[in-house]
Amino acid sequence: MNKYILFISAALSVAFASIASIIPLWVANQWEVSAMLPTLITPATYTFSIWSIIYLSWIMLWAYYFIKWNFVKKKNLQLLAGAQVLSSLWLIPSQYLYIGTSFAVMLGVLWLLVKVFLSSRDEEKYFKYTVDLFLWWIIVASLANLHLVLVSFDIYIFPVFLTILSVVWALILNIYVIKKYNSLIPAGVLIWAAIWIVIWQDNTIIQVLAGISVLTLILVLFQKFNTPHTKQLSF
Repeated sequence: MNKYILFISAALSVAFASIASIIPLWVANQWEVSAMLPTLITPATYTFSIWSIIYLSWIMLWAYYFIKWNFVKKKNLQLLAGAQVLSSLWLIPSQYLYIGTSFAVMLGVLWLLVKVFLSSRDEEKYFKYTVDLFLWWIIVASLANLHLVLVSFDIYIFPVFLTILSVVWALILNIYVIKKYNSLIPAGVLIWAAIWIVIWQDNTIIQVLAGISVLTLILVLFQKFNTPHTKQLSF
């Protein structure tokens, strides 16, 4: 059964999320929801194409373990499978414009992924890669959706300050993950999101801050790659 749990959860999640993203099953699809609730941290629509890479990583992970089964802790399999399924369910309240409920579901996904991240550092590298990619995108998405919640409740006060706070927090957390866990995938995700914020937003302060974040992460990565411990890095 362990061989199939990731296939079942990934297949259900990808199928549901793909349909819900293309066709507004309820009030609006995700692109329309973002357009209705503009924020200073919302990146260009193309940014969300990263979900295609995340879905592909799920499928490839299952295929890898099906062909060449390696032992993975049952708890970690269940946590990842649960996060996959829950990550598609948040679309339901979101497309009904229950943004607060949608955010609560996303926090549930984040909680599951943080648990599997912390308990999977000794797992096989492909499992860790999948978890790291998924987790960091949910962190980025959670920050963006927090701003959506504030807009939906008409309490989006001091948006520039809140955006600066969010970007700086994400940058500090990313640097911490790089240094403590030697995990570089989160940096790639944040760089991807920050570049599209620079392109999409027209607030100069936010553009400059996002650009500084990109350069900072590139410098941190360059420093990591040029240390004697390069072989220990986890992409």
